[in-house]
Amino acid sequence: MMGAPICCAQQIGRSAISVSELKQVLRSEDEREIVRAMNRVKQNQESHQLLIFVVQLWRNDQRQHPDVPWNIVNSELIRIEVANVLAQASNNGFVKIDREELRKYARLVISGSNERAKSEAVLTLGVINNPGDVKLLKDVALLENPQTFRAAVIALAASCHPSGEAALADLRTKVRGKENREFVQMKSSELLPHKHCP
Repeated sequence: MMGAPICCAQQIGRSAISVSELKQVLRSEDEREIVRAMNRVKQNQESHQLLIFVVQLWRNDQRQHPDVPWNIVNSELIRIEVANVLAQASNNGFVKIDREELRKYARLVISGSNERAKSEAVLTLGVINNPGDVKLLKDVALLENPQTFRAAVIALAASCHPSGEAALADLRTKVRGKENREFVQMKSSELLPHKHCP
């Protein structure tokens, strides 16, 4: 008996990805594989061609790429993955993008009901690192939702603003779950001393 076929994102392992490979994974319409592929895009941010394609995905350029399954690209989970890639590439100076547009979309996803997408949206706000998001991130953490709690703590721990550190300190006293409190403490001690702020 043959094993399950290996999908295109797994075939190359953890290496960077090309535009043609990313299109192939998108056409698979397998959200898990697409998320894996978007993580591979982050490993290849120096590829100008790849980032242009990701910007075109964000801008919904269906004329340029009629072969892309736009219903999947525009699903909440995949669109926030695209936003996360672009926010990180922007932080690294590889792409110029309207970060406020990415931020607004992430906030919109957080107010929705897709828990997987919410978690990525929380991390995306952490990458964007706007002090105006600290209260929202703290509020998400205080809900102690297993899908979003850790992402919110990581985003706050990466914050370059004093309000982020204050929110973490407040979480250490207000979080109810023992494991969650320990996670806040651990991420505070791990990330705060090592974060890279402009």
